[in-house]
Amino acid sequence: MRKLQRKKSSVKLEYCSKGKKEKEYERGKYNILSEELKKQIVDESKIMTMVEVAKKYNVSVNNICRWRKRCDRRSGAGRKVTDMEMECKLL
Repeated sequence: MRKLQRKKSSVKLEYCSKGKKEKEYERGKYNILSEELKKQIVDESKIMTMVEVAKKYNVSVNNICRWRKRCDRRSGAGRKVTDMEMECKLL
């Protein structure tokens, strides 16, 4: 079984000063995980506690709870096609 690896991205919150607000946080990068890794995390959460798995993979417990319900990506999201003729002309 191959071991899945993901990039370590920093999610540090840094202070920056902008205008009248003294302290404002910069948002860190999103951790975009593959479906395989999410399924592996869900499987491990059934064996270990969710807190241990969350610390191991550096994800939140809320994400693991949500992935237990549905970890695959939903289809059909995005812009809806209203005029098919215009779509054909654009493509």
